[in-house]
Amino acid sequence: MTYTAVLTGTPDATSYLVLGVHTAQVYQNTTEARCRLTGPVTHDLVGAIDARPNGNLVFTHDSGEEYCNIPITGFRYERDGAKRTGILEGTGTYSNGSPTTIGGDQHVFILNNGFSPSNRYRIAIPVGDRARPGDTITCLGRTFVIGFSTWFFGTPYSYVEVRDGNSG
Repeated sequence: MTYTAVLTGTPDATSYLVLGVHTAQVYQNTTEARCRLTGPVTHDLVGAIDARPNGNLVFTHDSGEEYCNIPITGFRYERDGAKRTGILEGTGTYSNGSPTTIGGDQHVFILNNGFSPSNRYRIAIPVGDRARPGDTITCLGRTFVIGFSTWFFGTPYSYVEVRDGNSG
């Protein structure tokens, strides 16, 4: 699986900037999306990000699936010896324009169901299945409308945690 992170530059009269990503987290509920990327940082990259204060953070899969396209809200980097890691965050509105029904239990592999008191399911699904707020999904024989989803991208695997919108 290949993911691409880009910081757009059009509002600031600059070109888009491709970002290196170690890990990414995308949170969505029925009205909001948040994204947090971590990756390697150089002095030149800090300047390039600073030149795009009005850019959008766009995170996509090589299949064309777009996980977020939202304004950046913060950038910082941390230093651990000679290693620098940048953290770029964005927040924006979210709407699932075409809710769908996601297969059934045969398409959903439960990685951890330790969250059942609050109806959360940590699952691995095929990349083509969206699992976004507003979609209907079946987990362990229970069908519900997703109210919240959090995607985790990194190595060695990626997964999504979904929660029933009625679970509070």
